Amino acid sequence: MAVGLALVTAACAASPAASPPAPPAGTMPVSTAPGTTAQPGTTTTTLPPPPAALAAVPYDNTAATRACTLLAPAEITAQFGAAEAPVPIDPYCWWRVGTNGFVALTLLDQVPLSRYRAYAGLAVGDVPDLGDGAFFASNKTLFVGVRGSTFIVQFERGAEWVDSNRPKLVALARLVLDRLGFVPLPKPPPTTAAPGPDDPPPAPTSSTTSTTRPKPPAVAPPASVARPTTLIDVRRAITPATPLRVWVGGDSIAAGPAWAVGEAAAATGAATA
Repeated sequence: MAVGLALVTAACAASPAASPPAPPAGTMPVSTAPGTTAQPGTTTTTLPPPPAALAAVPYDNTAATRACTLLAPAEITAQFGAAEAPVPIDPYCWWRVGTNGFVALTLLDQVPLSRYRAYAGLAVGDVPDLGDGAFFASNKTLFVGVRGSTFIVQFERGAEWVDSNRPKLVALARLVLDRLGFVPLPKPPPTTAAPGPDDPPPAPTSSTTSTTRPKPPAVAPPASVARPTTLIDVRRAITPATPLRVWVGGDSIAAGPAWAVGEAAAATGAATA
């Protein structure tokens, strides 16, 4: 018995060490040698680095400045209350109304109204006899087509979200059309018949523009605002010289939260809206 155990032990000692099973396909081999550790992986890229930040925002206020010449503060005051001087802020001209409202006029040169009519759910009501076509949008703004271009008239104030301002926006749009010298197409007669040999020539088939209404005074473009070149210390003390600025971005619906934040901050006495 002892001899048999000795033979088995000697056979096991003489056999080569068993090889570990091969790792499954698609897996990373791991070293099992004593005293070694896996090296961390590295990454490389061929993408170019991002461009450096601009020193100033390159706004093009050409269209916005032109829009400022189409309405006067007194004309806006007659509809919505005391209005301040216009400020061109691409993409529109902006008139502050009271303490928490504004009127804006956007000029989309050579962008036809039909492009916006094609947006599903945007147009919610046509306006007859205004420009080459007009409609109110779902966001309470007024879109007006004029000879291949589109004008957008809007008014916003606090949480005011009503349709009762529609006649006021139409009145401002008519002033814009008058200042552009817009002459609408003649309406077709109730019945049509072939013209006779002695009939006068037909009326023009396209709208025209001519005006004698004076334009408001020119508005100087706003000065460029330089971006900060140093990082902001988030642990700094908040003082009037180094305030904490809160920006609320978004579409027209974001105006409500923006005013709410400003009014809440102003009520504390420690901030200005």
